[in-house]
Amino acid sequence: MRDSIKSELAERTQAHQARIAAFQSNRAQMLAAGAAPPANPLVLLAHGDSWFDYPLNGNDVTLGTTDIIAQLETMGAIHPLVQNISHFGDATTEEMSLPKQQSLIQSLQDKGHKYT
Repeated sequence: MRDSIKSELAERTQAHQARIAAFQSNRAQMLAAGAAPPANPLVLLAHGDSWFDYPLNGNDVTLGTTDIIAQLETMGAIHPLVQNISHFGDATTEEMSLPKQQSLIQSLQDKGHKYT
């Protein structure tokens, strides 16, 4: 289970960094073309216990993913970019463990999660 969680979190990290890179590329292209650049999105780091990433898929045919992160990513005129290091199946006690805290620090320091 832990390997599965690590793998999924690594995929999320890659996807988040790809969204940041795409935003930066789009912004640079707009500036080069003399267009007004888009407003900067809010970049968030989601860290919480299993309820923060609780999958509620399939509750209704009109709903996709209904967890908190999915809802945050659709809010506002400029959707926030969320790096989600929460995972269902993580115990609350795991949230304060040294490996989880090191993961949080690494995510905060990783320049790939930021835009300039």
